[in-house]
Amino acid sequence: LDADVHAVVTAGPDPRVDVRGYADLGGVRFAPLQVERLRVSGRMSGDPTRPQVNASVRARRLAIGGYVVGDGTATVRGGPASYDTQMRFANGQRRIELDAAIAHRGSSWQLDAPRVELAVGDAAWRGQVQGLRITPGRALEAEMVRIASGSQRLEAHGRYGLDRAGLREFDAQLQGLDVGAFAPFIPALAGYGGIVDAHIT
Repeated sequence: LDADVHAVVTAGPDPRVDVRGYADLGGVRFAPLQVERLRVSGRMSGDPTRPQVNASVRARRLAIGGYVVGDGTATVRGGPASYDTQMRFANGQRRIELDAAIAHRGSSWQLDAPRVELAVGDAAWRGQVQGLRITPGRALEAEMVRIASGSQRLEAHGRYGLDRAGLREFDAQLQGLDVGAFAPFIPALAGYGGIVDAHIT
């Protein structure tokens, strides 16, 4: 990790603190997240373990569990219990956008996104994510992911171990899914084509 940090720090009654400025970070790794370059600017105040945040983020080559999301921006506002975020990322022709609420629950972070959009060129899939939980170093799991484009639908939930256990459970319902068109979002589908109706467990 390399860092360039410029900040004004004002200490209040323990453990409160007020920080304004920016940080440029390289080689960020926080399992399952990896970022080649990250710039964060804005303000953080209150208890450092549960702060109030108003920040802008710019990331280069963001990856989650080895999956390259791409380059993009995000805003994060709120705290201390939960944070609202808007994210926009792209990797070539592929684009991912979402509006979400993020909450810290015990040792995990949970994301609920009422608006998700996945696009390749002019083709777009829209939906939502419920209960996406990341437990650093242990697991990535989702209660429900729903994505649709016209008559195409995908609903899925599952759990993926980050402790070398790999995929632990998975359930998906596919309806009229154009596999070739959706492959840019799921690398395992690369090279496959056709329209699929299936229930996968």
